[in-house]
Amino acid sequence: MQDLVFAAQSRRTMEHWKRRYEADSQKDGRLPPVTLVRLSYTDQGAEVAGKAMDFSSESVQRRWPAGLKDGQALVSRLKAGDIRTGLSGLAITDEAME
Repeated sequence: MQDLVFAAQSRRTMEHWKRRYEADSQKDGRLPPVTLVRLSYTDQGAEVAGKAMDFSSESVQRRWPAGLKDGQALVSRLKAGDIRTGLSGLAITDEAME
Protein backbone atom coordinates (compact mmCIF):
# COMPACT_ATOMS: atom_id res chain seq x y z
CA MET A 1 0.00 0.00 0.00
CA GLN A 2 2.86 2.37 0.83
CA ASP A 3 4.36 1.78 -2.61
CA LEU A 4 1.08 2.86 -4.22
CA VAL A 5 0.73 5.96 -2.05
CA PHE A 6 4.29 7.13 -2.70
CA ALA A 7 4.07 6.32 -6.41
CA ALA A 8 0.83 8.29 -6.73
CA GLN A 9 2.36 11.25 -4.89
CA SER A 10 5.41 11.22 -7.16
CA ARG A 11 3.26 10.87 -10.26
CA ARG A 12 1.09 13.84 -9.25
CA THR A 13 4.13 16.02 -8.64
CA MET A 14 5.71 15.09 -11.97
CA GLU A 15 2.43 15.74 -13.79
CA HIS A 16 2.25 19.17 -12.15
CA TRP A 17 5.73 20.08 -13.40
CA LYS A 18 5.03 18.63 -16.83
CA ARG A 19 1.93 20.85 -17.16
CA ARG A 20 3.94 23.85 -15.97
CA TYR A 21 6.64 23.23 -18.58
CA GLU A 22 4.04 22.77 -21.30
CA ALA A 23 2.35 26.05 -20.34
CA ASP A 24 5.72 27.82 -20.27
CA SER A 25 6.65 26.55 -23.72
CA GLN A 26 3.38 27.96 -25.10
CA LYS A 27 3.95 31.25 -23.30
CA ASP A 28 7.58 32.34 -23.53
CA GLY A 29 9.70 29.21 -23.14
CA ARG A 30 11.94 30.66 -20.45
CA LEU A 31 12.23 27.50 -18.36
CA PRO A 32 15.44 25.59 -19.12
CA PRO A 33 15.26 22.03 -20.44
CA VAL A 34 15.21 19.46 -17.63
CA THR A 35 15.61 15.71 -17.71
CA LEU A 36 14.16 13.93 -14.72
CA VAL A 37 15.29 10.36 -14.27
CA ARG A 38 13.10 8.31 -11.96
CA LEU A 39 15.28 5.54 -10.55
CA SER A 40 13.27 2.62 -9.18
CA TYR A 41 14.40 0.67 -6.14
CA THR A 42 14.20 -2.91 -7.35
CA ASP A 43 16.04 -4.90 -4.68
CA GLN A 44 13.02 -5.35 -2.40
CA GLY A 45 13.19 -9.07 -1.70
CA ALA A 46 13.95 -8.61 2.00
CA GLU A 47 11.64 -5.63 2.54
CA VAL A 48 8.77 -5.78 4.99
CA ALA A 49 5.48 -3.95 5.38
CA GLY A 50 6.15 -0.57 6.94
CA LYS A 51 9.46 -0.23 5.12
CA ALA A 52 8.97 3.54 4.85
CA MET A 53 9.53 3.71 8.60
CA ASP A 54 12.22 1.02 8.84
CA PHE A 55 15.49 2.81 9.54
CA SER A 56 17.06 -0.08 11.41
CA SER A 57 20.81 -0.50 10.98
CA GLU A 58 20.17 -3.77 9.10
CA SER A 59 17.92 -2.03 6.56
CA VAL A 60 20.27 0.93 6.13
CA GLN A 61 23.27 -1.37 5.68
CA ARG A 62 21.39 -3.24 2.94
CA ARG A 63 19.82 -0.25 1.20
CA TRP A 64 22.79 2.15 1.16
CA PRO A 65 25.10 -0.01 -0.99
CA ALA A 66 22.19 -0.94 -3.28
CA GLY A 67 21.34 2.74 -3.81
CA LEU A 68 24.99 3.68 -4.33
CA LYS A 69 25.44 0.92 -6.92
CA ASP A 70 22.28 1.92 -8.78
CA GLY A 71 23.19 5.63 -8.63
CA GLN A 72 26.68 4.96 -10.00
CA ALA A 73 25.24 2.82 -12.81
CA LEU A 74 22.81 5.61 -13.66
CA VAL A 75 25.57 8.24 -13.77
CA SER A 76 27.60 5.94 -16.04
CA ARG A 77 24.62 5.61 -18.39
CA LEU A 78 24.15 9.38 -18.42
CA LYS A 79 27.84 9.98 -19.17
CA ALA A 80 27.76 7.37 -21.94
CA GLY A 81 24.79 9.12 -23.54
CA ASP A 82 22.48 6.13 -23.07
CA ILE A 83 19.89 8.48 -21.56
CA ARG A 84 19.09 11.54 -23.64
CA THR A 85 19.31 14.89 -21.88
CA GLY A 86 18.86 18.48 -22.98
CA LEU A 87 15.56 17.90 -24.78
CA SER A 88 13.20 20.86 -24.72
CA GLY A 89 10.82 21.15 -21.81
CA LEU A 90 10.60 18.50 -19.14
CA ALA A 91 11.61 14.99 -20.17
CA ILE A 92 10.83 12.20 -17.70
CA THR A 93 12.64 8.89 -18.00
CA ASP A 94 12.06 5.75 -15.93
CA GLU A 95 15.07 3.58 -15.11
CA ALA A 96 15.42 0.44 -13.04
CA MET A 97 18.93 -0.84 -12.41
CA GLU A 98 19.49 -4.53 -11.88
